[in-house]
Amino acid sequence: MFIYTLIATDHAMNVPYTTLNLSWWKTLSGSTRRTRGVVVTAVILCQTAAGFSFASENITAKSPPSVGTAPWPGPIPWEETKPWLVPVPWPEPVPWWSPTPPTSYFDTIEETVDETHTMLERNILRQTIRFDNFFGTVKPENNHTTSYIIRWRNSLRIGHGGTFNLGSALQANFALTKISERLHLFITGENDPGLTTHSLPEDPGNPGFDRTTPTTHFANTELRYELIQKPSLNLFLGTGVRLALPFEVFARSRVQYRKKLGELALMRVGETFFVKNTDYFGETTEVSLERLLNEATLLNWAGAATASREINGLEWGSELSLTRQISSKAAATFKAGIYGNTTASSQIQNYLLLARYRRNFLKPWLYYEVEPQLSWPSDPVGIQHARFDVTFRLEIVFQGTTANKKRPRSIM
Repeated sequence: MFIYTLIATDHAMNVPYTTLNLSWWKTLSGSTRRTRGVVVTAVILCQTAAGFSFASENITAKSPPSVGTAPWPGPIPWEETKPWLVPVPWPEPVPWWSPTPPTSYFDTIEETVDETHTMLERNILRQTIRFDNFFGTVKPENNHTTSYIIRWRNSLRIGHGGTFNLGSALQANFALTKISERLHLFITGENDPGLTTHSLPEDPGNPGFDRTTPTTHFANTELRYELIQKPSLNLFLGTGVRLALPFEVFARSRVQYRKKLGELALMRVGETFFVKNTDYFGETTEVSLERLLNEATLLNWAGAATASREINGLEWGSELSLTRQISSKAAATFKAGIYGNTTASSQIQNYLLLARYRRNFLKPWLYYEVEPQLSWPSDPVGIQHARFDVTFRLEIVFQGTTANKKRPRSIM
């Protein structure tokens, strides 16, 4: 007689925990045997599906051999560390709002300066447009661009013997295109009691800018009408008033011709005829030669002579200068000049050596200049004495236009 045994084995522990002895099966009657056979069969199927096995009573359950980890034959592999995956504890509770960093004192000043400059530019442009609209007419077929540019310079001159002099200069150009596309209004003025530098006439025929000798106090207004405006030829008529008592009315006509001498050289010739209610007629002749040495260096020679009843002779000057662009915001100029007057006791009134460094800084509209100079001016007796001066300048530019297509031309 065989003894059948049902063994249920746990796969995790491999320990038999259920054994059924079926030796009593033959003692049962037929109907009872059939009923219990169905039950036993169902139990066996369920246990088999759950992972149990059948075995004889004499069979002992054996646990499967354990599987160990084989040692790594090579060197211990380097475990890559990922610091970004390591959580960093927050030192304190996370605030629900991010505090705004405090604004420094210098940032506040810079913001105030920008706002003030922008406000002044808008107000000046508004007044320029109002003036242009009042005197001008609008033509739909023309694209009018009322514009202006103003340069305001403030200087500190440390003169010979340790003297200090403060000065200020203003040059403004207003394009009044609604009145006429060829009409410009110029306002110029200077107040520099310590000014001693000789120079060529900056604007011949314009009182204060038409002499080689310095003029310390003046203010002018002038209307200019451009008759010809070409790349090689420029001709304009102008009339204005010098704002001083008694008033000085002047009128002038200036023609300037430009001629290219090859690819790197340029010649300029200018002639100005002017008349004033104080000294009648006068004339200024200008000649200059420019040579481009390289992309950043320009060599220039210029000469000018003025004859008028105010001078009762000929006032002349000659300058040689070298300008070097250091960067997009900085440039340096070295200049040597000689100036004279035929009516003075000494034919040569001054020798001049000058260096000027100009740079744009902080803002696009802000510039500074440092200008040391050595000169030998003549005294009334005709004796020349060496004089050393250093000038510091701060220039502020105001500019505005009703359209960005066209910028006003600058005479500065």
